[in-house]
Amino acid sequence: MVKGGVEFTNMPPVGPFLLDLETIRAELLDDQIGVYVLGPTNDLGNVVPRCIGRSDDRPVRERICEHVHDPAYDTCTHCVVMYVESVKVGCDLECQLYHKYKPQLNANHPDAPDGTNYTCSVCWRERPS
Repeated sequence: MVKGGVEFTNMPPVGPFLLDLETIRAELLDDQIGVYVLGPTNDLGNVVPRCIGRSDDRPVRERICEHVHDPAYDTCTHCVVMYVESVKVGCDLECQLYHKYKPQLNANHPDAPDGTNYTCSVCWRERPS
């Protein structure tokens, strides 16, 4: 669960899992796109969001693995994943989480997926594709 109890509609979160290659490869599906939250855990075991991201064109597991040895994410010890049924749903969920938590490792508003002109469902900002 993510700090604050995010509303995930029909996409329940999985995790939290340790942010290491062995755990990520063992616990996450290898054929699903999704949205992820990275961060440390609090006293209740919930992930405190430091980074929010998504994977549109490859498995979310692959995308998370890229963060494991990146020094920029050293404060992130765990991850939570929400598998999504479409790129649009993932884009909307990432924006909702970004606006709710304002994670410190996300310097910019999430971009629209390549080849789309989706707008943010929270601030209605047009996101460049």
